[in-house]
Amino acid sequence: MRAAVYEGVKNIVLKDIPDPVAGPEDIVVRVRACGICGSDVHTYGAGWYGTPGQVMGHEFSGEVEQVGSAVMGLAAGDRVCALAVVPCGECTACRQGESNCQRLMDLALGYGTPGAFAERVKIPKARLDSTVFRLPPELSFEQGALVEPLSVAFHAVSLGNPGLGDNALVFGCGLVGLLVIRLLRARGCGAIAGVEVKKARREAALVSGADIVIDPTREDLNVVLDKMFGQGVRPTVVFECAGVPASFSGALDLVALGGTVVMVAMHEQPSTLIPSRIVERGLKILGSCGYNIGPDSRAVISLLRRKRIDLANLVSHRFPLEKAPQAFQTSLLDEAAVKILVTQ
Repeated sequence: MRAAVYEGVKNIVLKDIPDPVAGPEDIVVRVRACGICGSDVHTYGAGWYGTPGQVMGHEFSGEVEQVGSAVMGLAAGDRVCALAVVPCGECTACRQGESNCQRLMDLALGYGTPGAFAERVKIPKARLDSTVFRLPPELSFEQGALVEPLSVAFHAVSLGNPGLGDNALVFGCGLVGLLVIRLLRARGCGAIAGVEVKKARREAALVSGADIVIDPTREDLNVVLDKMFGQGVRPTVVFECAGVPASFSGALDLVALGGTVVMVAMHEQPSTLIPSRIVERGLKILGSCGYNIGPDSRAVISLLRRKRIDLANLVSHRFPLEKAPQAFQTSLLDEAAVKILVTQ
């Protein structure tokens, strides 16, 4: 089969590789759509998680082609999406029922095992409604490819737990930031502000439900927030989805006293942290990694079916698998890129 293979920094090569074969607990899915995640961009641009020969891709949907003899509830032809995480079931976190398996990067699709920038992908230890989910008829394959990142955003918002009418601030309006904004709006939050340097993403944030989106290179955040919330009034919860030191520092400074900062993005560069800022302001700092395996995705699929949230206007670019190298280049260089899908 054809696959887009990571061969080093800024080097994706289309190759023929062996077709995957399902073992007793596995399924093989014919990929129809796969999104380029921020972590994929980090790997492509800086070599973060990838090793040469790796097939990336973990935000995907498709049709089941093979079903292992021990897999229950799934059949060839089912339209599905899946999670990147394949819990080992043996580490301390798994035994305690935690979502962050200690072997996460060794076993996750697109990292330790072959991912979905390929014609087919094998999902090990496939469990219906836990790691694999049927797509409702009303959801397209493109929408199905967004269920995994929507689960990431849902987990972050659940951790932040803003109350009805609470104000919120979102640093970084890439896909996860945009989905956080949409979930906050669906949750009944009050005023929502975004912070984003790229024009296309600022526009997308407004469409997603932000009341205002600030360009920090042109505007003073404190001045804008004073006008928006009132003099000295700050949001109850801040979501850091940008992954740059300035956004982390800004989150600590701009959240309300006693407020909550939810860290969602991965950071390539270290931040200079003054712990006293957290102590003096009585802040709660939460790290949001991935999602609760099973419940979060079931919840977001339910939200989509009930039309409590929509995924319109999020995909900015589409490329066929044969042009996956151009898709990755676009993700790194095109200022207008919001969400890029590789479709088949």
